[in-house]
Amino acid sequence: GVYASGDSGGGVRTVKYAPDGTPAWTATYTNSSSYLAFQSFAVDNDGNSYLVPFDLDAKSFVTIQYDINGNSVWTNTFKSSPTSIESPSDVAVDASGNIFVTGSSIDGGTIQFLTIKYASDGSTLWINPYSLVGSESADRVIIDPQGNVIVVGDSQGGGAQHKYVIVKYSNSGTLLWTNAIAAANYVGGGVPQVTTDPSGNVFIVGGTPGAASSAADYTSVKLSSAGVPVWTNRFFESGA
Repeated sequence: GVYASGDSGGGVRTVKYAPDGTPAWTATYTNSSSYLAFQSFAVDNDGNSYLVPFDLDAKSFVTIQYDINGNSVWTNTFKSSPTSIESPSDVAVDASGNIFVTGSSIDGGTIQFLTIKYASDGSTLWINPYSLVGSESADRVIIDPQGNVIVVGDSQGGGAQHKYVIVKYSNSGTLLWTNAIAAANYVGGGVPQVTTDPSGNVFIVGGTPGAASSAADYTSVKLSSAGVPVWTNRFFESGA
């Protein structure tokens, strides 16, 4: 089936469509005390789906599991401390049905990556924060063919020159390696996108180092499965 999910009147509505385009089910997640904004969505091999909205009032991670028929199975919320702001950005599911949610945690002036692994029943398996210089915002999480977890985001570090930060964990949450590559001179820089090949090599696409938002172009970087840079290619179209 095909899934569509997005904001709806302070909540988040998800629709599953059958192959012929007819709606199979519709589910709306709301919270009477909070305004919610859609962030990410994923589907596992059994047809269960996972919605991650941002709770703008509670400032917390929220993860909802729907079964194959659109029934809500469990809902998890996470907040590091009473004063923290947790902003989720992405969700991924591995072949075993484990769920990985990443985003940013802000507390006491420090901004850092925050990644959580849930089992298929919603129980929390591990929680990993990561900070390079205390100004990191996680944007993407993917699972490589070996089951490792790769998180990518942006680091400003108090200066104009941004960096893309890549963090690789084992499926059990062990930190395997980190890398930081030069990024564009503006927040997001096209938002770093990430994928892997069957061998576990990592490919990052984002704004070209030094580029400003008024003259944006893109650079692709290949890292080996061990996090070592292999090559860098820039795409720039004159006048674009």
